[in-house]
Amino acid sequence: MQKYEKINKSGCFLSFSYKLPAISYFCGKETNEINMIVAAFDFDGTITTKDTMFAFIRFVKGDLSFIWGMFCISPYLLAHKLGFISAQKAKEKLLTFFFKNESEQKMYELGERFCEEMIPSLLRPQALACIENHQKQGHICYLVTASLTFWTKKWAEKHGFILVATRPLIENDTFTGKIVGENCNGAEKVARLLLVVGAEAIEKKYAYGDTSGDRELLTWADEGFFKLF
Repeated sequence: MQKYEKINKSGCFLSFSYKLPAISYFCGKETNEINMIVAAFDFDGTITTKDTMFAFIRFVKGDLSFIWGMFCISPYLLAHKLGFISAQKAKEKLLTFFFKNESEQKMYELGERFCEEMIPSLLRPQALACIENHQKQGHICYLVTASLTFWTKKWAEKHGFILVATRPLIENDTFTGKIVGENCNGAEKVARLLLVVGAEAIEKKYAYGDTSGDRELLTWADEGFFKLF
């Protein structure tokens, strides 16, 4: 039996036990059916064991370039930690340093390699089992993540998710280092999810997350699970 916490509509955490099934997959498709049941999953730290943005950078650039880059942008990361700049600003500084002017095609190709070669080692088996449990019941699964589409798109497609993610700003087929609109985190997760799925058609909502950036998503759900896996 797996022990976990459940967040109710008031934001309080409750304790439950849940037995997860064996693992398998199928590919889901977006639907406009009425009275559908939705399961929204955060990615980093919920389905995976750690943040995939830093793992992606290290995968692409190698250890030495990654360490040097983190040293160079450390003032911005520190400024974010101290509350002087937003998470989005720090994120864009990071992405600009490592990937500005890379072609869009190359970024997605690198993301596909990362999906095949690295992400499998980062996955939580119990999270995969929970996803499969929802999909077996015909629930529509959404991957709602602050990570960029470059390295989440292929994984989401492969595992039957509809992707709601932070979008890279592309100009002249190259990545600017910036993102489109707001970082897909906090209240923005709910706003973007509702743009995709709508509100009237949902019969029941499940959500899974692991940080304060998922709180609005968990509260929005009829059943929100915090650090389940």
